[in-house]
Amino acid sequence: MKICLMNNLYPPYQKGGAETVVRMAAEAFLKEGDEVFIVSTRPSTGAAKELDARVPVYRVSSRYYDLDTMPVFFRLFWHLIDMFDLVMAYKLYKIFIQEKPDLVITHNLKGVSYLVPALLHFMKIFHIHTLHDIQLIHPSGLMFYGKEELIRSWSARFYQAFCRLLFSSPDVVISPSAWLLYLYESLGFFPNSIKKTLRNPVARTRGNIQAANENSEGFFTFLFVGQMEEHKAPRDVVRAYSSLPADIAAGTKLRLVGDGKLAVELKEMEFDARIKFVGKLPLEGVYSELQNADCLVVPSLCYENSPTVIYEAIASGTPFIASDLGGITELANEYGGILFKPGDIEDLSRAMSRMKQGYSDHEKKILESKAKVLRLNPSFYANEIKRLFQTSKK
Repeated sequence: MKICLMNNLYPPYQKGGAETVVRMAAEAFLKEGDEVFIVSTRPSTGAAKELDARVPVYRVSSRYYDLDTMPVFFRLFWHLIDMFDLVMAYKLYKIFIQEKPDLVITHNLKGVSYLVPALLHFMKIFHIHTLHDIQLIHPSGLMFYGKEELIRSWSARFYQAFCRLLFSSPDVVISPSAWLLYLYESLGFFPNSIKKTLRNPVARTRGNIQAANENSEGFFTFLFVGQMEEHKAPRDVVRAYSSLPADIAAGTKLRLVGDGKLAVELKEMEFDARIKFVGKLPLEGVYSELQNADCLVVPSLCYENSPTVIYEAIASGTPFIASDLGGITELANEYGGILFKPGDIEDLSRAMSRMKQGYSDHEKKILESKAKVLRLNPSFYANEIKRLFQTSKK
C-alpha cells in the first residue's frame, strides 16, 4: 500500500509534537512494508524534493515560515489566502497524480491549503485527518485558560464556518484525546466521518536512553521541557519552585529545556544555583533529561491536546505534574499524574511539594503505567491506522 503523510512541517523544520508523530509513523509504515512519501512545506530557498532515508519528501514553498514576522493585518490576509490557495492545491494535485497514493493521512494543514480535503474527495483518495490542536476552530491553533470565550467570538465563528465547509467529512478523523474530538464535534465538525481516539505513538524506552551529561545523582530534579513562551508558562515553574518551603527545596534542582522568546529572561534566573537553564537540545538530549529527572512539570496555560513530552516521561518512568486543562487531564487521570489549577503559582508549588513528599507512591503509579504507554509504539500506531483504513473502506 502506498501512503502519503502530510503536515505543514517536517524535520529538519520542527516546532511541535506533530512533526515527531509524522516521522515515527513514516518509519513504522516502512517497517510494515508500505511505500511512504511525505508532503510538507519549505521556506522559499529550500529544496522542492529530497530524500529522507527511504522516504521521498515533497516540499511546497509556503509563507508559513514568515508568519510570526508579519504585521497583524497581513497575517489575517495570509490566513484567508491560505485557506483557499488554488495554486498550492494544483501543486498537490500534480504530486498525487504522479504518486497515486492509496491513503493520505493529513495532520496540520495551515500553510498547505485548506482545499486539500476537497481535492482528496475529488480524486477519490481515502483520507484520514489527524487532529493536533484547535487550528480549525481558531487560526492561532491555541485556546488559553481564562480566555475560552475567544473561540465563540463572531470572527472565530465566521472562520469555523469556512473550515467546516472546506474540511467537510474526511473518511476518518482521529485524535489523541477524547477532549479535542468532543470539542470539534460540539462545534459541528466532521458530521459524517468515522471518529476515533488514538493515542500518539511513543518510540523511546528506558533501555535505549543514555544518561545525561550532568548527573543529577543526589538531587531531586524537577524538569521543564518546552517552548520558552508565555503560553507554556516556564516562569510559573521557576516562581513555584522558588517558593517551595525550605525543607522541601533542600536537595532539589530545577532544569529548564527549550528555547523561545523568554529564553534570555530565564537564563538570567540562574543567579539561583539550583536553577539551570539548559536551552534547546536535540531529541536524544531531551530523552536523556527525562531519564535523569525525578519529575516533569507541564504548567501550560493553553489547552493542550495530548503532549508528547508526557508520554515520553511516562516511558522513562518519570512522574509528572501538569495543568488541569484539555487532553492533559485525560493523561493524568489515566496514567497517574498530579494536576494543579493553571496559572496558580501556589497550587503548583503545593503540587511540587506533594510530589517530593510522596515520591515513592507517585513513582510506583508511573511505573505501573509505563507498560501501557510502551504498548503505544509506532508499529501499534501504524497498524491501528491501517486497520481503520481497511474496515472503513468496506
